[in-house]
Amino acid sequence: MEELPLYGTGGWRPFGQPALDQALVAFLDCFCQLESALRARFPAATQILPYRMLKDKVVDKDSQYLVRMQLNSEERWTKAMKCVLLNLKRAIGIVINMRGVSGMGAVRQSGMADGGDGEHQQQSKASTSAVE
Repeated sequence: MEELPLYGTGGWRPFGQPALDQALVAFLDCFCQLESALRARFPAATQILPYRMLKDKVVDKDSQYLVRMQLNSEERWTKAMKCVLLNLKRAIGIVINMRGVSGMGAVRQSGMADGGDGEHQQQSKASTSAVE
């Protein structure tokens, strides 16, 4: 198993950072697999994530943004990372909601789901009692 660092060595280089580029493409591949699993779980959903992901790029409307730094502008790479992070935020929300339906109780009771302050747990109890 190869270790792929999801961090750079700093600065912008015109030919990118090959190790980071390879790691980002691998991450996007894994993320696409998660999206496929979510599509299989929710076949009626027309759009699971806000941005389409293909191999090494993210699609926003009619524009494609490479996740690779190599031969990419700083602005376009930043836009690609923004789209990936927004997709990640949505995917995390979906997975958390799926877990909440199928047994998140132990995590909520331990305080892990809300960072330990109990606020989320109290809100969950209130929303659960409202549904009942």
